[in-house]
Amino acid sequence: MLRQKASGKILCLCSKNVQEDVDRVFRERPDMRIREEDVVMSKINWQPKSRNITEMAEELNLGLDSFIFVDDNPVECFTRLYDERMITSGVDPGLLKNPDYVKVSPILDDYDKFDASFFGYTPREASMIDPQQRLFLGVLLGSVRRCRI
Repeated sequence: MLRQKASGKILCLCSKNVQEDVDRVFRERPDMRIREEDVVMSKINWQPKSRNITEMAEELNLGLDSFIFVDDNPVECFTRLYDERMITSGVDPGLLKNPDYVKVSPILDDYDKFDASFFGYTPREASMIDPQQRLFLGVLLGSVRRCRI
């Protein structure tokens, strides 16, 4: 990220969090390589990140395609899909002209690597669980392990 900044990119921060908690991380974590002064604009609230990114783009007078979104939560990560890719994946070309149609898609890496037996599910039960819920359980387990609970 700092190399991106050094090459002329601006760093923005979106966080579903409380302002004081984010401030504390910047202040109290010496291992944090990105410092508060590296961030040009931030939106720290409980609004959807897509809304915050759109607002930052408008306030900075930048197009949404100017943003590279990085997040440690895979459910929050979306990739902007372009017309050609959307048409090849089966989206009606007429729908792409609708200004209300949002051209994004969730990227859920490893959603198929769910350890059903660990969570007490049979393979059949696990196959019926929404992939986002399976991924959520995996992310939750990782968080609990990191906290050593």
